[in-house]
Amino acid sequence: MHLERVFRVEGLGVGAMSIPVVALWPLSAAFLSALLVLAAAFIPRTRSRGTVFFILLNASTTAWALAYALQLILAPELEPGVAGTATIEYWLFVMITFGIAGAPTYWFLFAAEHAGKTWWTTGWRLLLVHVPMIYTITVAITNPWHTAFVNQTHLGAETTYGPLAPPHQIMTFVLVLAGIYLLVSSEWRTRTRTGRRRAMVLLAAAMLPTLGGLLWTTRHATGLDVPVNLSPVLFPILNLVLAYQALRTGLADVIPVAAGEAFRTMADAAIVTNRHNVVATINPATERLMPEIQQGQDLARVLPVAALHPRGFESYCEFEFSRGEHAYWGRVIRIRDRNHRAAGSLVLLTDVTELRRTQARLVELNRDLEEHVADLERSRARADSRREELIELNEQLSEATKAKSAFLANMSHELRTPLNSIIGFTGVVLEGMAGDLNEEQKRQLDMAYGSAKHLLLLINDVLDLAKIEAGKLRVELAGTDAGDVIESVAAKTRPLADDKGIELRLEPPKTSLELNTDQFRLEQILLNLVSNAVKFTDRGTVRLSAHREPGGTVVFVVADTGVGLPEGRLDDVFREFEQIVPGSGSKLKGTGLGLPISRGLAAMLGGEIAVESSIGEGSRFTDRLPERLEPGSGSTLHTVFVDADRAASA
Repeated sequence: MHLERVFRVEGLGVGAMSIPVVALWPLSAAFLSALLVLAAAFIPRTRSRGTVFFILLNASTTAWALAYALQLILAPELEPGVAGTATIEYWLFVMITFGIAGAPTYWFLFAAEHAGKTWWTTGWRLLLVHVPMIYTITVAITNPWHTAFVNQTHLGAETTYGPLAPPHQIMTFVLVLAGIYLLVSSEWRTRTRTGRRRAMVLLAAAMLPTLGGLLWTTRHATGLDVPVNLSPVLFPILNLVLAYQALRTGLADVIPVAAGEAFRTMADAAIVTNRHNVVATINPATERLMPEIQQGQDLARVLPVAALHPRGFESYCEFEFSRGEHAYWGRVIRIRDRNHRAAGSLVLLTDVTELRRTQARLVELNRDLEEHVADLERSRARADSRREELIELNEQLSEATKAKSAFLANMSHELRTPLNSIIGFTGVVLEGMAGDLNEEQKRQLDMAYGSAKHLLLLINDVLDLAKIEAGKLRVELAGTDAGDVIESVAAKTRPLADDKGIELRLEPPKTSLELNTDQFRLEQILLNLVSNAVKFTDRGTVRLSAHREPGGTVVFVVADTGVGLPEGRLDDVFREFEQIVPGSGSKLKGTGLGLPISRGLAAMLGGEIAVESSIGEGSRFTDRLPERLEPGSGSTLHTVFVDADRAASA
């Protein structure tokens, strides 16, 4: 086909030369690859290995395509068979072999570097990747001596591959496919639409030279009429796609521009020196923080720090120094050349004046805090000592209270007997059994009789409270009907209500409600509550009711329409000898022990008394008791209320 369609090239003093059309393909590919070499070599870029591998890839492709084009042009003049080492056929074959071996190798290395798999591009692995290239070049150069690689070097005759060719072909395809995988997968993993579109473009471009190589290698076995090897033609197309898709994303001039911008805008002072500690360049922050540092100075004279000496450390060190009122924190990073020799240093200086002042202030505050903590510890120790003293005093007070209560409980007979005798004899005299009395004698004896009964009531209340506090009040449990208790309490308090014109309303349980409790003490509690309600009610009603709540609780309620109590003094009504009269503040006749005794008795019966009240709306006392009180399940009241005014006047 190439003999029928030719270009005529005149000049160079050699007459006319025929160029086959098929040779224009590799010639164009060689020209494109050469342009990519120049572009990658002279456009501003980093000194990264990826760029170096890209240049070597295009250089290999250029050599491969150019030699292959010359081989196609000179094919009519070349002799079939194995060329000798002194022929042009041999050197074109060697040049093609360099391209065939180098292009897959540097394609894989470029893909590994771009994908971040840098362990393939350094050390012994880099040498390992060059093994297929060294093998191919070796067997190709020595082919005329053993003819075990190929049997001809030009297009004219059928090519026969020897036993050394399949290892070369396998290793070449493995490198190409591995590079395709690394490059495409790294772009695909970005998980962005742009990255995945770029991955698909790279995959399509990378498969072109692979398919071309497969077609050329299998052309005889498959019977395909392939007039030219497409691999050296398609590799430059792949390289062009790489230059656009991969190099533009960070392997060309982006990184140095970004690094320069970071050096210029960083807040820390940055100083670059050569191996002799002479300042090579500084950033604007250095001019602002330390204007005395200039390019061309010996940095050791400006910063007399031993660590700046080139042999003072291997790679990194830190130091601090002060100048006037300013403090600086410095870092020195050793810069090395490609041969790992010390080429200079990068010195970073940070103004830490405010930081050091803050740290000093923190130290001072920490010292003050430690002193404060020590004061708190001493105060806590004193408080603990005082608490122990108070505990001891409380124990003494509790013992004294128990002794007082025990004394009063034991003296109940001695106190009541003579008083009962006075009341009895006074009653006998008043009844005239000892003779007639005149009006004055009778009046005075009536006063003595009333005072004695009032004193007996007071003594009984005090003794009951003392027994409760001393835990000597006996509780006798028995079946008790709540309705009977209400009727009994009503019978005893109704005369008091009738005298004041107050309605005493009873609301017994609708069904039989029996408790296992002490009936006498329960009646004593309710009698105190109802009497107290009648006392503080001038008109209206006093209601006494009972009902059962879920959980085995029986509730007795005494509600009145009396004057009520201030909300802030509801707890005061349970204090001994405390009588609260809203409004006037005066005290009514009574001992002031009814409610404290009632609360203590309720506690002994396993219950509690609560009060709700407000001024002008009456009061509501609620006594909650267990439906069945087991022996020993009640409690004893040991609370001692101390009135400060009364204690001060005693």
